[in-house]
Parts: sequence; C-alpha cells; structure tokens
Amino acid sequence: MNAGKIDTRPISVLFESTLPECEKDEADTLCQAIARVAKESRELYMECICQKQHCTGGGYFVCGDQYPLEAVLDVYVSKEQVCANTEKARSFLGEARQNPKTTPYIHLVPGIREDADVHILLTDPAGASRIIGLCAYYGHLAVDIVAGISTCGALYRPLLEPEKVHLNLIDYYSRDHQLDAEGNRFYEPNELLLSMTPKMYERLAQALPQSAHGGVFIPEMHTNAAPPLHKESQS
Repeated sequence: MNAGKIDTRPISVLFESTLPECEKDEADTLCQAIARVAKESRELYMECICQKQHCTGGGYFVCGDQYPLEAVLDVYVSKEQVCANTEKARSFLGEARQNPKTTPYIHLVPGIREDADVHILLTDPAGASRIIGLCAYYGHLAVDIVAGISTCGALYRPLLEPEKVHLNLIDYYSRDHQLDAEGNRFYEPNELLLSMTPKMYERLAQALPQSAHGGVFIPEMHTNAAPPLHKESQS
C-alpha cells in the first residue's frame, strides 16, 4: 500500500503448525520481532513455547499459554499497574481476549503474502489516518482499538474482528523498556501499527486510487488560502 502519500512497512503473519523454513528468532519478544521484520526486512519465525520465557503478555495473548490467571493479573495490577485493581484487570483481559489460533509457530515475513493470516503495517499517524479513511469508502466506520493492549495484539486482533482495522498504538513497555543490546528503541515515538485480514487489505488497496484519502485521486474542491500560520517556539 505504498502509493500516493501513504508510507508503510508491511509484514505478513502466518500461524503455522509445521516448522517454517527460515531463520528462528530466539532472542526477541513478539513485539520486538514485529519491528525487526518490518525494519530489517528479515523473515523470521518464533516458537510459542519460548515466548513464555520472554514476555507474559506475548505468551498469554498470542500463544495461549495456560498461565494461572492469578499470575497474569499480578503482572497487570501489581507489577505494571496497567489496571487499578483485579476487577479492572479481569475486564481488560476479557476485552483484549486471546489469539484464536493455537499453532506452535509464528512466521513473520516482510511484505504482503496472499496466504497470510494477518497483515501488519508499520506506519505513522498521517499514514494511519489515510488508511483508516479508506475504510469509509466501504462503510467500515468502526476501528478496533483496545486501551492498554500489548503491541503483540496486532498479530491476532483482526482474526477476532475481521471487518475492522486494528489500530495498535504500541504500548508503553514496547516503547520505553524493550531496547536492543545497544540501548536503542525498537519503535520511534511517531510510529504505530495497523493490522487487518488479507481480505480487508485487498479491499483497501482497491479503494486507494478511488478515495481522496489515498492521496492518488485529486478531489474537486475549493481550498481556503488562509493567512500564514506562525507556530510558537517551544521552550
């Protein structure tokens, strides 16, 4: 969908039962792997059994690990204080839900593959605005967003809400605490994720040249030549 004024770095997500024929990523969390595949254009696979060691959220939400519920609640209430209390945490987990796919391998491929389960687009607010705007062309007016959801939610939420684009704002943990060995962030402050089913992606790609949101079609409209905008300097 890199056309017009939309800039994205797409990856394809495949939940597989057989061992993928590519490089195994044993060091990253799922959230880190999404960024690595998008930014380094590396095809990787991850084994669900390893995620339990790296990240409780990734193991619980994406891999369906059978953690004791008390352990998951402890992370979101006591350790991270994402939720104020156990009642709120239970509500959060119920809203975020878990990946309906229960395969042992998660295969991440740079680019768009027709046989993928989910497509993820790494983009910025301007790109997200245009892509979500394309949804209106077909009357898809609701976006899937869950407050506080882990970054790895982008991997599976479209499987639960196939008629919606999932907007993932990248959680605080991925932005501030998941650093590489040199202390570099995996995600920049202006980056976010959109994810969707291949069917939804194809429909939006078809709408791109037809809708003004795509930046290809130039609408007939009057633009207002307003006085110059003088931005105040920030101290």
